[in-house]
Order: sequence, then structure tokens, then C-alpha cells
Amino acid sequence: QGTRRGRRRAEGARPRGAERLRDAGGGSVVAITEGAVDALALRAACERDGCDAVILGAPGTTWEAPWCALLAGRDVALAADDDAAGDDFVARMAPGIQRVARSVQRWRPTGGANDWSEAWQRTTDAGQ
Repeated sequence: QGTRRGRRRAEGARPRGAERLRDAGGGSVVAITEGAVDALALRAACERDGCDAVILGAPGTTWEAPWCALLAGRDVALAADDDAAGDDFVARMAPGIQRVARSVQRWRPTGGANDWSEAWQRTTDAGQ
């Protein structure tokens, strides 16, 4: 077992949602968020909007190099928060992902939101 920022992680841990990659078509974008809550919010938004994407939730701003293999040959969206920590997270994980992915792009939360959970909340509040 290893530690990252004071948290213990299980041997063989993967980003949340990685099991969905098995059933995803090769044309699906794989988006990586900071955390499970943002992953759920982005997944809900994609389902609502008809976006063909598999959403992975990294554990906070942790990205392990072996996880890049999950993204080999895929189109990847780095969907971190729209703040300095999110930009730093993208800068740290992008080089390894760029070596294996078909394409890599940066997705930012919409509507001036800081993260995907906030963006989802704003769109659902606006619909009430």
C-alpha cells in the first residue's frame, strides 16, 4: 500500500467509474473529474444532454501513472475544477495521458461554476 497526501490507498485502486470502460464504445470520450461527486454530476449532465462519455472520478487531485493504461487509444477530456488546483492537476496528469490517448482536451465546468457539481446544481436550480 502507498500513501498520497496523507490518505492510504488500496493496492490496485483505480479511478471511480473505471469499470464502465469495459462496456464503452471506442467512440466514447473518457472524462476525468476531481472526485466522485463531480463525476456523478458530469455523468448526469452528459446523460441529460446526450453526450457519449464515460466519466471517471479521480480520488481528489490524485492521479497514478499506471491508470494511464486505462486510456490507451481513447479520446480523453480532463474535466478538473476551474481553479488553480484543477489546472495543476491537469498539468500533472496530462503528459502521461497524452502518451497513450488518441486525443486529449480540457473540459471546464459551464456557467461560471468552479466544479461540475456546482454547474449541475445551477442548471437544475434554473429548471425549477
